[in-house]
Amino acid sequence: MTSQGLPETDVARASRWVAEQNERIGEHIDEMRVEMDVDARAVTIL
Repeated sequence: MTSQGLPETDVARASRWVAEQNERIGEHIDEMRVEMDVDARAVTIL
């Protein structure tokens, strides 16, 4: 677990998913991206 209490593997999985989405979007749309915010007990994907 990270110091925030979230399992590191889950945060890494979400981070990889965000990166994959940005790579896929980047091929088609220049002004759009997916972002991830890690909070104390939650991950928010925008």
